[in-house]
Amino acid sequence: MMRITVDKWRDFCQEFAGFFQHINGSLECTDEQVTFRSPVNRVSTHLSVFRNGEFSATMPLHGIDSKISEAIFNVQEKSVQLLGEAVDYTYRVPSELQSK
Repeated sequence: MMRITVDKWRDFCQEFAGFFQHINGSLECTDEQVTFRSPVNRVSTHLSVFRNGEFSATMPLHGIDSKISEAIFNVQEKSVQLLGEAVDYTYRVPSELQSK
């Protein structure tokens, strides 16, 4: 597991990209946001984290928008725990996307 704060933006983006590198989908990193998005022909999901800590996530049957200060990337469990003052949300990579 890797725990990292959003205020270390470059390191955060690097960890985010490393986490999703073996997941079927696309990755976009900019100076203001980092986003993972599933292929259009697969299960519909995305996770975006913005430099200011805001995030957006969608999974089949639900979605969430909130603000975080840090994330815990768990490669073994294929999950990202997003933590903030008023939120503790875990994004789990759907099994359909776990092999490229």
